[in-house]
Amino acid sequence: MPYFRSPIGNSQIETSAGVPAVGWKIYTYLAGTTTPAATYTDNTGATQQANPMILNSLGVPASNVWMLGGVALKFVITDAAGVVQSSLGADNVRGVNDTTSSVTEWIDSGLVPTYISPTSFSVPNDQTLVFEALRKLKTVNAGGTVYSSVVSAVYSAPNTTITVTNISGALDASLSSVAYGLLSANNPSIPESTLGTAFRTATALFSIPPMTVFGGAATRMAIGTGLNANILATTTPIRLSFPGGIGANGRIDYPGSITADATAFWATLTASSTLYTFYDRNTTTGAITGVFSTLPYIVQDSSVAISTTTGQHTYVTDTNTMYVGIAGVATVVQRVPEGELVTSGVAVTSVTSYAKLRKYTQVWVATLPGLSAAISANHNLGTQEFVGQVEIECTTADGSFTVGQRYALLNCGLSGSSYLPVSISKTRLSMGFSTGDGGKIAMTPPAGGAVVGLTAASWKYRFLAQGTF
Repeated sequence: MPYFRSPIGNSQIETSAGVPAVGWKIYTYLAGTTTPAATYTDNTGATQQANPMILNSLGVPASNVWMLGGVALKFVITDAAGVVQSSLGADNVRGVNDTTSSVTEWIDSGLVPTYISPTSFSVPNDQTLVFEALRKLKTVNAGGTVYSSVVSAVYSAPNTTITVTNISGALDASLSSVAYGLLSANNPSIPESTLGTAFRTATALFSIPPMTVFGGAATRMAIGTGLNANILATTTPIRLSFPGGIGANGRIDYPGSITADATAFWATLTASSTLYTFYDRNTTTGAITGVFSTLPYIVQDSSVAISTTTGQHTYVTDTNTMYVGIAGVATVVQRVPEGELVTSGVAVTSVTSYAKLRKYTQVWVATLPGLSAAISANHNLGTQEFVGQVEIECTTADGSFTVGQRYALLNCGLSGSSYLPVSISKTRLSMGFSTGDGGKIAMTPPAGGAVVGLTAASWKYRFLAQGTF
């Protein structure tokens, strides 16, 4: 890329008294912005000028000022006290005889990056508006050109630290320049079409934005956390596989699927409701399809009368039989509860898949809850018929308790000389407990004796749930 002599800074600047503007300063920014941009001391571009440039006794910078071809700058001139001299500055300035005209998807930042690690570097001043999350970067390193995506940009005076995910290669200690993508991650100039909306509404690096399959009017089905897709109604059965969420350990929780004919399932969903979905096996053909009800299913034994309410599913535990009310009769069906859908007037707005194997194990949570705390977790079993408990494990030696010892937490909250049992609350989708206000979570020591309070930071805890059928 060629360099051109700057029209500003290469001739004497005078004060209003007609004398050299000694000690005055020239700041350079990308045109139309407050993003600092580099100028250079000669036409090789090997050495950058200081920014700001300080004028010497002749009212000029210590060396000539050159600009990168094809890059327009804004020049701001201040006196020695920092007062802007508006009549001397200018915006959209190009180098003398710079007729460079090129279209590129990369904008040279004009900033000098400082290498920190293979996935991070810093640049001078607050550049958080430029280096926004998800924006693509192109850097020059000893190993060649590296393409990356911004994860975060954090300003701590006087520098901004940028953390990236590398798409190709890795940053190295010879990092010398950084360019950023022409399109911003927020409000890019993509036409407002299906594709444009997809980019505009994407909220996570690996999320799948909305899309319409085969065109036409679509019904949106939200899938898991941060994932959604628009499904065009057809007469062909569609199988959807989706997660209920991604745990802290990176594993997908509660994978499930629905197979259904659009005209028999998606097209008939009840608007503005919570719907309970089931896998239904046709006893004649063996075909698996999706059905739904506006009523949550019931779990009971055969000593209780089975509901005949239309759409009410009842699972009888001692005979392992599922019934549903049809025309006033409790009819045996081969159905398995799958999950829940929440609909608006025009779309499916959320999906919850029930936990498979009727089992839930929470990822460990560091440090025991404090006083008067309400703790909960989503088990997504779809029923209150489960055995639940809170399990704790010692992570740092605590009195006579040693690392790795694990207990079911049965007592919680000292109050005077007594301690109170943990009462686990249950709903179809969640469980929880509350701590008392009289002391620490308490346990009987391994060797017996008086109950002692536990050191919260020396333990971790988790919820466990197992369906009873």
